[in-house]
Amino acid sequence: MQSSWQTKISAESGKESNNRKRILLVTIDWSREMSQTPMLGPTLLIANSRRDQKIRSNVDFEIRQFSTEHPTEEIIEEVLANKYDAIGFSCYVWNYSILQQVIPIIKQVHPETLIIVGGPELLEQEEEIMQRIPAIDVIVYKDGEIAFIDLLHQIISGKNDWASVRGILARKNGDFIDTYLQRKSLRYEDTASPYLEGIITGEHSNLFMITYRGCPGRCAYCAWCGNEMNKLELLPMERVKKELDLITQMGAKSIGIFDSNFNHPPERASQIFDLILEYDQINLVGNHLYAQSVKQDLVQKMSKVNTIVGVGLQTTDPDTNKLMKRQLHIDKMSGGIQLIKQHDINFVLQMIIGLPGDTYDSIASTLNYAMRFRPPKIDAFRLMILPGTEYRRRADEFDIIYEPHPDYHIISHHSMNASEINRAERMAQALTIFYNQPKTREAMYRMARENNESIVQFADAIGKFIQTFNLLDKKELRKGDIVRAQDEIYLLNVLSDFERFRKELLSKSKSQMVV
Repeated sequence: MQSSWQTKISAESGKESNNRKRILLVTIDWSREMSQTPMLGPTLLIANSRRDQKIRSNVDFEIRQFSTEHPTEEIIEEVLANKYDAIGFSCYVWNYSILQQVIPIIKQVHPETLIIVGGPELLEQEEEIMQRIPAIDVIVYKDGEIAFIDLLHQIISGKNDWASVRGILARKNGDFIDTYLQRKSLRYEDTASPYLEGIITGEHSNLFMITYRGCPGRCAYCAWCGNEMNKLELLPMERVKKELDLITQMGAKSIGIFDSNFNHPPERASQIFDLILEYDQINLVGNHLYAQSVKQDLVQKMSKVNTIVGVGLQTTDPDTNKLMKRQLHIDKMSGGIQLIKQHDINFVLQMIIGLPGDTYDSIASTLNYAMRFRPPKIDAFRLMILPGTEYRRRADEFDIIYEPHPDYHIISHHSMNASEINRAERMAQALTIFYNQPKTREAMYRMARENNESIVQFADAIGKFIQTFNLLDKKELRKGDIVRAQDEIYLLNVLSDFERFRKELLSKSKSQMVV
């Protein structure tokens, strides 16, 4: 087995030397498809570090990408196939449990290899994770371009003077060295481009871009900016253009843009799409839009190429939005969604189940609102109380109880008990799986009309039916990795069984009334 994408970047001198160091960066993405595309995190770290001549001359880099679909023992086997001076891991909610297994074994086999970990899963629980996984030597706080360069200098020198590295938590002589207060960050516009620096090379049908760092929002469920202010750091348009040139030269026909909200600022988004439309070969663009500020000229341009858009609705309840620190202007939201739909843009309308402040009725109201637009797809998922989020910090205030390990799903809070959240999730999952397939959507609407009920009422009833007879796996539904829920024939049979079940119940009820 080999990782989905991997690359090697040799030291500039090309000669063996006593100072030559081997560094491996590992990512484990949530799907095999994602792991086939070069990730920007590790390539960005290498691109920036190679600006330093000492590192450029003395460090050989490797990147290996896997997915959560790869067997853990195969990941371990491939990482252990070679010996490295240091191995860095990107840690996310979806791969933390895998890293818990992988890292100790690597350390056991190669105790002299420095284990470095960074990523959003560590936010505001760095020391706790260091204690939980003793095999980790260094944790890098937040964006780590400068800390990574400092670490490489210590590795090259062999001094391992962690106190001089800016922005890490490290072990030394049974104690912790914490240099968070010395942490330095590069402005995003000053970072080196993995494309322009030749870290990402070769032919790729799909590639990724991030045109700015940060997020204009401060939503309590999100750790996009950690506990920092919602600052935005925009890449210069000249660099965006140069990266697009290289991306198309590599043969990419699709681009995923990982900005928090692509259409912020709106004028800049329109300019970027002008650039994209200059390349005839690009036939698919994926991004996320903030519907309340979407503009006519942008969606007109987006409609000229196959575009897949995520639109975050989350909830329509005013009090819940206030607690979430998310602004919702319902008229602007409605206008934005209608504008996107009018231009036949393929979009997913996203909702979160179990937000503090919501109730079963307010969640049902949000889903009824979403159904008014007949979006191409919907995605309703259970809230996760992620590290580094305001919900995590204010858990006691909102009486939040959540799973203590990834995926940190909400169990209950001050406005919903566990059974109410379970019911809402069951209803939303049922609505999602039947709505997102064309034939089952049609059948669901027909059956709801015949029973004189709303789609949400129908989803509540069939959700209970599915759970009672264990027709779909609850954990698989939460992951979104749904085998049976992707099988339209299976789902049509479930609908047919449910329709027959209801008729039998009604017939039995009527016969009892006659008696």
